[in-house]
Amino acid sequence: SNSFCTLLRAMSHSTHNAPCDPTDVSQFEEGPWRDLATFPAPFNAEAANASSLNRYNSAASMSSVMGPNDEPSLIAGRFRLDEAIGEGTWGEVMKGVDTATKENIAAKATRHGSAVAVESLVREFLAYCALSHFRGRDLPCDGDGLQTSMHSSRSSDHEHAEDSRVLVTSVDAVVGVAQVLHFESTVPPQGLDWSRPDGRIDPQSQTTAPSACLVQRMLGPSLEQLRLYCLGCFDKATVLMIADQAVGRLEHVHRSGMIHRDLKPENFLMGVGATAHVLHLIDFGLATTYRQGVSLFDLATDSSSTLAANAPHVSESSNAGVAGTQRYASPSAMKGHQQSRRDDLQALAYCLVFLATGCLPWQGMMETGKANAVIEMKESTSPSELCSRCPYLIDFVRSVFALKFSETPSYGSLRYDLRKKMAEDRIRYDFAYCWAKKRLDEIHRGMGK
Repeated sequence: SNSFCTLLRAMSHSTHNAPCDPTDVSQFEEGPWRDLATFPAPFNAEAANASSLNRYNSAASMSSVMGPNDEPSLIAGRFRLDEAIGEGTWGEVMKGVDTATKENIAAKATRHGSAVAVESLVREFLAYCALSHFRGRDLPCDGDGLQTSMHSSRSSDHEHAEDSRVLVTSVDAVVGVAQVLHFESTVPPQGLDWSRPDGRIDPQSQTTAPSACLVQRMLGPSLEQLRLYCLGCFDKATVLMIADQAVGRLEHVHRSGMIHRDLKPENFLMGVGATAHVLHLIDFGLATTYRQGVSLFDLATDSSSTLAANAPHVSESSNAGVAGTQRYASPSAMKGHQQSRRDDLQALAYCLVFLATGCLPWQGMMETGKANAVIEMKESTSPSELCSRCPYLIDFVRSVFALKFSETPSYGSLRYDLRKKMAEDRIRYDFAYCWAKKRLDEIHRGMGK
């Protein structure tokens, strides 16, 4: 029989909605967004996750994370994989179907033997656990807080190799967060070296090549795909509604004890069906903590929920390493300094200006070797200059760039100011995004022919 070690057996059923987060679907059952989940190719929900779920990409085979008794195209005997929708250096992304629910899924698999890819996927999984309010107290556990076991099996690659895989069946859904349906890895999360907050695999502890797989519910198109669909930029109403929800997503992440460190339009996806109006934040492969002595593993297994709130803030450092996307990363992040909550919000500010205008002042300077010039331009560009074509974002930009390193952002004030801008211009929070209007116009024109 194909047995697995069960890492997680219980997830808490509580969800967290940021204050005033307008994401209760029941309130908007007749909203205009309900008819807008279907986009013309390539902006349909099935294809839209390709560019957003490919951090761990390459021509990896899903068989590297499937058991000896699994069907050739099924993960855990349940998730059917239909076709590749993205690939790169570290693994591949497949789209498929959950045969139990008939829902579309996206599966990430690492390249067989890539320790860096497995580390990132394990970190991402732990981030989703922390965001989903997983509590270690619900687990029958050993001394390390998690129950684990090993099993042996035969495989074509390692005929007598010990196949030790961590299996997780699901992680509870949270508003605005991609739901994990299945995770398995040859390296259990507690097997990483957590003396560093982001965890590392000890090569000496590995008897087989590491691999991992993460299955999630398929989401809709990314903001970058929708920006292109809308001919390069969004209207004011769309930007303000997106900004309000994005701040809510970051508040949830930060209150969970983490920072994202790679905010960009490609990592914000809209939902599908009943949640087509809801903004989702994905791709936590670069996420880390901002509390001293606290790792992602700690946050995912914290039974008291006190670590994220009570541990001291990390200290400023100038040698933390560069993490993020150059176009949107804060100047401090580009310098390799220790990041904090303010860096996520500053990256969000750059994203919003880009979505509102279609460009940023330093885009033409981002060739290899131009990082210092980009940093200098970012630091010398004032909020009024940055927002010359979207003045309604000036106050937001000023606020986030005035934050101190360890300061707790006032998320409520940021969202209040954004909604105040909407009220001043009589913009309704009706989720009538510009891509929805464009799609409706196309449908109406088609019906008139």
